[in-house]
Amino acid sequence: MAKIDERKRSMAPQRTPEQLKSIILKATQHLVAVGGMQNFSYPKLAAETGINAPTVYEHYKNKEALLTTCFLSIDSEIACKIANAPKSLSAGVKDLQSLDDFCWLLWLPYWNYLTADYDRTLFYWHFCNSEYYTPTVVQQRIQNGKAFWELVQSVNGLSQFSGRCNPEMLLWNLVDNTVAMAAKVLRGVYPNDEVNVNTVYHMVFQPLFSVFGQNSGDDNNKADGK
Repeated sequence: MAKIDERKRSMAPQRTPEQLKSIILKATQHLVAVGGMQNFSYPKLAAETGINAPTVYEHYKNKEALLTTCFLSIDSEIACKIANAPKSLSAGVKDLQSLDDFCWLLWLPYWNYLTADYDRTLFYWHFCNSEYYTPTVVQQRIQNGKAFWELVQSVNGLSQFSGRCNPEMLLWNLVDNTVAMAAKVLRGVYPNDEVNVNTVYHMVFQPLFSVFGQNSGDDNNKADGK
């Protein structure tokens, strides 16, 4: 029987290092999403994937390295999703209405990305609220979001409030508040008829527009999913 099992293993298709990493990262997202950071372990990862701990250690030297890599890979995707907005958008910002339109067009792909995958977003949210979210990770996250920040800095409409608050701090808060809202929606915290994408946009961006003494979305009825 042992020889048969050994023969089966030898006949099984060999996975490339990249395939193994993808399986490990996906399983890590799932385990953290459903059980939280504190319940994640290599034995549970092995049970989920069939990949033993020594193989995982070949790619990630410890649990912190695995979790951090998983987080930063998602964060990099998010930064690209936002920064890939057409650069011409920022040139069209001339007043509060066009600023609102710009924020909406920049934010919506980010929101759609977050709400498209339960495991990915819940992992991301759990990590942001864990001990693993260190100053080193924050610095790497800032590098990931450099293109996004440069795009925002090019918006003339933001210059009029830069003296009243720290715009970089405010905008990172908008990014993180969107993650928190997405996590609540995915976890079913809000009944389906209580929140929609327009409601979330208003709640997230209200701190920005309150600086101008205006509500986000004033005189601007946005269609869901557009």
